[in-house]
Amino acid sequence: MNNYNGKSDGKTFTSIWLIFVALSTLPVLASLFVTIHPFFDSLADIRIPLALFTIITAIPLNFTKARRYSLMLIIFACIIISLSLNSGGLLPKPALATRPTFKLLQVNLRFDNNTPEKLLALIQDEKPDIITLQEASARWRDFFKQHGLTVIGCVADNDRAGATGFILSDRFLSLSGFSASPVLTCYNASSTQGYVAKIKLRPEKTGRFSLDIISAHLSWPWPFGQNLQMDELQNGTFKNELANDNSARIVAGDFNSVTWSNTVSRMEELTATRHLSGIGPTWLSYRFPNSLRPYLGLPIDQILLSSQFDPVKVTRLPFFGSDHLPVMVEFQFNDDLN
Repeated sequence: MNNYNGKSDGKTFTSIWLIFVALSTLPVLASLFVTIHPFFDSLADIRIPLALFTIITAIPLNFTKARRYSLMLIIFACIIISLSLNSGGLLPKPALATRPTFKLLQVNLRFDNNTPEKLLALIQDEKPDIITLQEASARWRDFFKQHGLTVIGCVADNDRAGATGFILSDRFLSLSGFSASPVLTCYNASSTQGYVAKIKLRPEKTGRFSLDIISAHLSWPWPFGQNLQMDELQNGTFKNELANDNSARIVAGDFNSVTWSNTVSRMEELTATRHLSGIGPTWLSYRFPNSLRPYLGLPIDQILLSSQFDPVKVTRLPFFGSDHLPVMVEFQFNDDLN
């Protein structure tokens, strides 16, 4: 006689599925311990997709007797997502009519981008005062030159990495009171060559601070060397030059790491800046439709500001052919420029 019991099999499947969902929370939990080892910081970069995976896989359990445990796992994942998205950065505030507002455009150009004219149209429409750029390959630099834009930057040996650098407007230099002759410094340690560039702008009037603008293109997370690159920045010339310098600072770039990562925290501490909140997802692989980038992408393009600045507005601009979306921040100096 067959003693097959469908209910027993259902309970077994539910138990196995519950164990599977519970195990899926382990990498999410591990991603909170970003300072212990770079591996955990790499998990932090995909923390939200991991948490969403937990939520999705837990939903079927709501239709079983394990719904109480399912709800606990879903609440846990939602809390982790909320903590990540509220990472304590700078928030935009209303502009003061008595002070000029400047625009900074952060953009990873993508070395093999076939539609540079789309970015040119964005620049002409938005008229940024500062552009921080990465992956400016030779054809990008030629394109900018043909259109009267001068790239100040550090060129990597590998044209795929291109140049990391800046474009400054005459308006910014004239209204902000800084010299039109920026001093460029490239940090060429073994894992940072061509990826970190800094320009220093000197004030035209005595008694005012200098301004450092840093364009950073960090390596991919562990095991691809991002932590080693940060070690070199924290223990080499970069740190030494910043240590005794009271300049105002803007740091912008493709960090290849999310806002709540230890990498961003290390850069904040190193440069005496805070990251800007509210940028949102900027990168998504070409394997996915471009329309999904603002929603399913990773927030790895960062803008960090020192205490001399007040952010006014931050927006992501339309797709222009790169796997990154451009980011525009409007800001004011919080002291009198005159």
